[in-house]
Amino acid sequence: MLDKVKEVLEKEVLPYLRSHGGGLEVVEVTPEKDVIVELTGACSGCPASQVTLETIVAETLKEKVPGIRNVVVNNTISRELLDTVVDILKGGTGGLLER
Repeated sequence: MLDKVKEVLEKEVLPYLRSHGGGLEVVEVTPEKDVIVELTGACSGCPASQVTLETIVAETLKEKVPGIRNVVVNNTISRELLDTVVDILKGGTGGLLER
């Protein structure tokens, strides 16, 4: 099921998100068939991201992948942001940590 979810997102959802500078990554598909995603790029802080998630991402997945129950955003710190912070702290811009 994970492969099918990723395929549908790549073909039908990500082109739209990328056109706005955003994206998403699938974190997991649970045994209950909930899809956990992480918003990236411009989507990660966008005030309209919840509407996009419900009207574009969830509706598309539920239509194209039988059995999908919910699509939920993982609200932890994104890997992208964490990597940027670590780079800065290591000296990317006069950072505080040793390399």
